[in-house]
Amino acid sequence: MAQQGLAFGVRLVHLGPRAAERLAVVIEHHVDVRLCSGGNRRRGTHYKSPGGLRHIPAARHPPVKDSTRPPLVPICADMSKASEPALPVMGTKVPTGADWMHEIKYDGYRLIVVRENDRVRLLTKNGHDWAKRFPLIVEAALKNRQKHFVIDGEAVVLTMTGLPDFDALHSRRHDDEVQFYAFDILAGDGDDYRSLPLKLRKPHLARLLARRPEGIFAAPYEQGEIGPELFRQACLHGLEGMVSKHADRAYRAGRCDHWIKVKNRQHPAFHRVRDIVSTQKK
Repeated sequence: MAQQGLAFGVRLVHLGPRAAERLAVVIEHHVDVRLCSGGNRRRGTHYKSPGGLRHIPAARHPPVKDSTRPPLVPICADMSKASEPALPVMGTKVPTGADWMHEIKYDGYRLIVVRENDRVRLLTKNGHDWAKRFPLIVEAALKNRQKHFVIDGEAVVLTMTGLPDFDALHSRRHDDEVQFYAFDILAGDGDDYRSLPLKLRKPHLARLLARRPEGIFAAPYEQGEIGPELFRQACLHGLEGMVSKHADRAYRAGRCDHWIKVKNRQHPAFHRVRDIVSTQKK
């Protein structure tokens, strides 16, 4: 069974059948994003990585005529109730079934971006609004044609090599360069998408971010049996790990056994968590 291509809001043409080649596309995309923002953004100069990304435009998804699809319901005017995120459980191995979607784990801050007309909030897991901290994300949200949406993802700072740099993010010296990698959508166009399965939420997210304004991007993903090999390659490239999500499940706040996070044990994030736990036990 053919695997789905990496998705950045556009569907990428496969550069090869191996996970190493697919992950190389992810890294190249990160380099492209990094060079097109941050310090260069202030000078108004945009760069492209060598060769660029080969892609075809995202398909316009017609309404899904499926009797099993739950009906969309209008989301309430106060979208704050949609801000509690779904959280993965820790796992020791990446699932391999065809119904699993695999996303690279970014070493950053988890945020939910809420836009309501001309107001944008960047909500942390503790309910704090960091809109004043990360202006590039707010600017990108306001540029979007949709005036009401809620998206879930990770705020990151990327190095020139395209890898997330948590220390730079945590230092607060690069707040104006922080970007948002969105991996899910909770609401859009006034509709609540949380009852939809992930495989139907992903097209909604892709459409929302199809124009790819600087500051917010759709996180890449793969589906199916490639997961374990993609995780191995992610570890070799020094990435934090992977989160695998069941394609047929709805979005649910709190811990979800259909979201499985497997961490790279050699990554600094693994040791940060271990040190925190160790300190709490003393």
